[in-house]
Amino acid sequence: MNLATSIAGLLTLTVPAFGHDLSSHGVLGQTLTSVTSPIPEPTQGNPSSEPLHVQPEIEVDVIIVGGGYSGVMAAYEVSQAGHKTLLLEARHRIGGRSQTQALQSAPDKVVELGATWINKITQPFVYALCKEFGLETAEQYTTGDVVRQDYNGTVLRESQSLNQGISLNVVKYNS
Repeated sequence: MNLATSIAGLLTLTVPAFGHDLSSHGVLGQTLTSVTSPIPEPTQGNPSSEPLHVQPEIEVDVIIVGGGYSGVMAAYEVSQAGHKTLLLEARHRIGGRSQTQALQSAPDKVVELGATWINKITQPFVYALCKEFGLETAEQYTTGDVVRQDYNGTVLRESQSLNQGISLNVVKYNS
């Protein structure tokens, strides 16, 4: 099963997985657990201000709200420290502002939709974590001209690579 599953008409609070089943071992597991509740109709009030009643009840030591990079890593680190951890994410997927999507016109090609672009030059720590957890990445070109489109539509080409002008103080990730 994927890390997140879209369920039409339901608010899905996802518990992503890394090591063991949450309910049996008290840490995040290899499987995804979704706790769902119907989304109230607009006439029933704002879903964010209405109490959310879900079953079954579970007992945890730490609840982390938000499944972006920081939330996922916090949940992982806290669970690795032996605490029963629950990560809540209101979307049908984890990742926060980082999202990759296949193009409809060319399904074998992808585009980055989110604000975070991971590569081993500018994001060495996040890139290392992706490799550590076996997440799929696409090879990034780090040499050659940088081509971008300005706000007014003008295409600009700059002769530099990701390697130029970037000062990295690399510190070994300590797990």
